[in-house]
Amino acid sequence: MGNTVIGVYDSYTQAQNAMNELLSSGFAPDDVQLNPEQEMSVAATASGSEPHESRIGHFFRSLFGMEEKHPQRDAYMEAVRRGSCVLTVNAELDEQRDRATEIMNRYDPVDIEERSTFWRSQGWSGYDDSIPVMSEEDVLKERASYAQSRDSDSMVNMQQNRGQAGQPRAGVQVYQRAGETPAYDPSIGSIDDDDADFRRHWQSAYGQSGGRYEDYDAAYRYGTTLSATERFKSYRWEDVEPDLRNDWESSHPGSTWDKVKDAVRYGAQRVKDSIRH
Repeated sequence: MGNTVIGVYDSYTQAQNAMNELLSSGFAPDDVQLNPEQEMSVAATASGSEPHESRIGHFFRSLFGMEEKHPQRDAYMEAVRRGSCVLTVNAELDEQRDRATEIMNRYDPVDIEERSTFWRSQGWSGYDDSIPVMSEEDVLKERASYAQSRDSDSMVNMQQNRGQAGQPRAGVQVYQRAGETPAYDPSIGSIDDDDADFRRHWQSAYGQSGGRYEDYDAAYRYGTTLSATERFKSYRWEDVEPDLRNDWESSHPGSTWDKVKDAVRYGAQRVKDSIRH
C-alpha cells in the first residue's frame, strides 16, 4: 500500500537539503515534491496575481482526496500560506517509508500538529483561500509569538500529554495516499471484479493503441474515488472535468489527461451506476 511522507519546514534551505538527500539516496525525482518549488519572497508571493489556492490546492488534493474540507490538507495549505514549505515523497515499500522518514527528520521539520494547535489558539478555524499569503514581516512576528508560546505552561502540558499518548512530539507524518483503497462500499463489488471490468473496457477503448493496461489502471482507480466523495456525489462530467484534469496532471506529471480521461470517466460512472442500482 503506497504512502506519502510529508515534512513541513520553516527554512527553505533545510527542505531543499532534505530533498537533495532523498534524491541521492535513490528516490526518483517524480516521487519527490517540494512546494513551493523555489525560494521566493513571501511578500512578493502575496502580491502576485495568481490566487494562492490555485497554486497549491491541486498539490494537496492529490494527497488527501477531493473532499471540500479536510483537516490535514487545511493544516498543510495554511503552513504554506504562513511562509513554510512542504516536502513530500511517495514511498511504495515500508523500507522506503522508513528511510524517507529518517532522512527528512534530520532537517528540523515543523511539528504540524503542534503548530496548527497554536493557530487555533489564536482564532484560526481552517484554511481560507481568500486570505492572502502572509507578508515576510508577519511571518517573522508569528513565528516569534509561536516560539514564546512553546515556553508556556499550556504548550508544555500539551506536549507532555501527546508524549504520554505515544505520539511523536515532532517530525514528519506518513499518510496513505488518497485513492489507494476502494472508495465505495465493498458490497458493490470486489477489487478483482473491478480489475476484470476495467480490463475489458481498456481492451475496447485502448487495446488498439499498443499500450499496456497497467498504464491506465491508476486512472480507473482514480475515477472510482469520485462518486464516493461529498463534492462529486451528484456530479456532471462536463462541470467537474476541468478540476479533474488539473488534479490528475498535477499528481501524474508523466500522464496526460487526454490520454486517460476516458478511463477516469468509466471508473467514476461504474461506481455511480452501482450505487444507483
